[in-house]
Amino acid sequence: MAAWRRQRQVYGYSLFAEMPWYALELVDDHPEADIRGLQIFVVDEFQDLNACEIALVEALIDRGVIVIAVGDDDVVVRMCCGPTYGCVLAPPA
Repeated sequence: MAAWRRQRQVYGYSLFAEMPWYALELVDDHPEADIRGLQIFVVDEFQDLNACEIALVEALIDRGVIVIAVGDDDVVVRMCCGPTYGCVLAPPA
């Protein structure tokens, strides 16, 4: 494991699955980051988001980004991990 971490540091690469975490870190920890060009963020398969991805969506909403989320609570891929965000939120009344 240490050799793998060392290689990542030397070559400076990230795993695809880490990208939401880096985006969340940018939005949460750097309020000065310019995301004005990001006006609308579309999420497909919303029911399958993990806690980090949901936190990213919430952080974007807090920064004024419009989020369009599409999901199907009858098709939950990560059911073994437990439903996230109440599976799919009901639309406002």
